Amino acid sequence: MKADTKVDMKQARSGRRFPLRNPLLRAALLVLIATAIRPAQAQALSEAAPADEARLAAPLTLADAIARAVEANPQTLSAAEGVNGSLALQRAARGAFLPNLSGGVAQQRRTVNLLAQGLDFPGIPALVGPYNVFDARLRLAETVFDWSKLLALRSASLETQLSRAQAVLAREQIASSVSSAFIEVLSDQQRITAAQSDLDLARDLLKLAQDQRSAGVASGIDVARSETTVARDDFALSQANTALAQARLSLQRLLNIEQGSSLELRAADDFAPQDFPAVADALKTARDERQELQLAQQQVTIAELDVRSARAAYLPNLDVAADYGLSSNTPSKGREDTYSYGAQLSVPIYSGGVIEAQVATAKSRLQQARFNAQDVDNKIEQDVRLSLATIHNTIEQVRAAKASRDLAERELDLARDRFKQGAANNLEVVQAQTEVSSARADYVSALAAYDMARASFAAAIGRAQQFTL
Repeated sequence: MKADTKVDMKQARSGRRFPLRNPLLRAALLVLIATAIRPAQAQALSEAAPADEARLAAPLTLADAIARAVEANPQTLSAAEGVNGSLALQRAARGAFLPNLSGGVAQQRRTVNLLAQGLDFPGIPALVGPYNVFDARLRLAETVFDWSKLLALRSASLETQLSRAQAVLAREQIASSVSSAFIEVLSDQQRITAAQSDLDLARDLLKLAQDQRSAGVASGIDVARSETTVARDDFALSQANTALAQARLSLQRLLNIEQGSSLELRAADDFAPQDFPAVADALKTARDERQELQLAQQQVTIAELDVRSARAAYLPNLDVAADYGLSSNTPSKGREDTYSYGAQLSVPIYSGGVIEAQVATAKSRLQQARFNAQDVDNKIEQDVRLSLATIHNTIEQVRAAKASRDLAERELDLARDRFKQGAANNLEVVQAQTEVSSARADYVSALAAYDMARASFAAAIGRAQQFTL
């Protein structure tokens, strides 16, 4: 022990590195390293988490919401995973034309009953064996020509393109849903603001009615009317808060964030009508951009390949195969190299009508795909025309609602002045207040309808992900 200690001390003094040959020392060193690394990792995670929370807590624009939903929504993630599955199927279809190499080793002990084989020789025992058989062999097989498999490979390639288009479509659909949910949340926030303004106004008018009654100008029924209006507006505010909570939860589910967490949205600018393209231009853009039409057209192409693949079953197939190995009694006795190789040409002659039925089925699916593509094209044209018509109508609705709101507010001011001067009771004030509440609600609804129509138009031309308020 002393000699070993001296050697270690000499090595340490000379500055040489010596290996940790003791397993216990190596294990202890690994534990120390892991212990040092974990706090650093925990600190990094703790620093990254607040940053992510801060990003979510910041005012969220519609573009940010769409980008997050496209990145994190389970539907878009599932569609992206579908692309990986299609690529795997494409590789499997390509593998049908690649060489198939396999190997095997077998050692058997056999007996044979010659009588069971129809052999009966005088003087020769019926039972032969037992004897040993050993075989070690490599086998190679490859399809040289199979037109149906070649078409299946092309079909698998188109399926991959189809899955990619479906992934893009999923992103478009999520973007459209997020836009609608985002507009709904903003609209509910505006309804709450309007409802709160109505409630504040009702309370002010109630205070005015109470003061007027104390001064002997108003009666108790004027106060009762004002109290009823306060209760009504308080109930309307509660309903608006409930609607906002529901809209927030829907948006949070689309964004795939914790439901019930704080979510602040950045409100859109004031109403400003935009210029929109003509119907013909919008239809051209929609037919170029809408993934539904591209999917339908690709399904037609796949169905056409399926018809050709079904007809290819009438064609001959050519396969080649070869094997090489050792054959003997045992691995060490009587070994000889043996091999075989050859080609096989298969020609279908009669299949009982199976091929004809497969061709007829493929033709039927092709017709269905064509009908579906035509229906999708008609649906796209309907979406574009309807969204453009809705946009033009909602622009007029917003203008009319704004004018109605401004007029109702002026009438309320006049009615309140008349009531203050004692020229009338507060029935006129309450009626004017009701008109103001209705006009404010109509204006908020008209704004939401206009933004919804714009979002629908963006989805109709296949640009939901680029839509902004």
